[in-house]
Amino acid sequence: MKDSKPYDAVAEVRKHRKMFGIIHWNNPELFKSKLKAAREKYHERLLEVNSFVAER
Repeated sequence: MKDSKPYDAVAEVRKHRKMFGIIHWNNPELFKSKLKAAREKYHERLLEVNSFVAER
């Protein structure tokens, strides 16, 4: 993977799947909420990076 990548959403999802797989097996809604939070975090970081690039 490239070192210049500020945030890796796929790695974040894999981390959550590994950590919470058994917990979410019987509760898919909880898993969906965790994925939604990760997606929002990704979008926030993406906006930060884009605003930083636009300032240059």
